[in-house]
Amino acid sequence: MRRARPRLPLSLVPGHLLCLSSLSLAQERPAITGIAFIRMYTADPGSSATFYNKTLGLGQAES
Repeated sequence: MRRARPRLPLSLVPGHLLCLSSLSLAQERPAITGIAFIRMYTADPGSSATFYNKTLGLGQAES
């Protein structure tokens, strides 16, 4: 007795073809070597400062 092979539903084929075609169009990008700026908002600045300074050990940036 032969085993039935699992089949890919035909509705998924166009999506797979589009994904494969987009891979060939990918552009070369330079490596990310650092982060120049980040901004975060908080509801409680005191608690956030304590968390980042004491828990994570990060200092405060000079402005």
